[in-house]
Amino acid sequence: MTVLTINPVHTALKCRVQDYFKTLNAGDYYDTSLLFALSGRLIPPFEEGVQGQDAIAHYLSHEAIELICRPQTVEVLTDNRVVVQGLVQTPLFSVNAIWRFNFDADQLIQQLQVELVASLKELLTYRP
Repeated sequence: MTVLTINPVHTALKCRVQDYFKTLNAGDYYDTSLLFALSGRLIPPFEEGVQGQDAIAHYLSHEAIELICRPQTVEVLTDNRVVVQGLVQTPLFSVNAIWRFNFDADQLIQQLQVELVASLKELLTYRP
């Protein structure tokens, strides 16, 4: 008989990821920023990155309006790394995305890199 063991750290990380998407999709950008460490960093597609909770909240309040993220798969790679694949919907288009979460020892987001998964041809069709 195989015994299934549940890693409580992995469960906690999945809950943090769920909280990220829940607050982001609700437009609660300040609450989203609190899921990051004080020196946490958000690296959006095609940008250098934003560091610190206040900067992340400010960035999201300007750039994530009307954005809906739909995670489809969540894979816990290690006790501090999670990869999520899913879909980002904007009023103009939808595109596949990958979110790469790195957590600190307190299970706060140390770094989140967001990548769009589309060909150059697909991305060019999204221009307004």
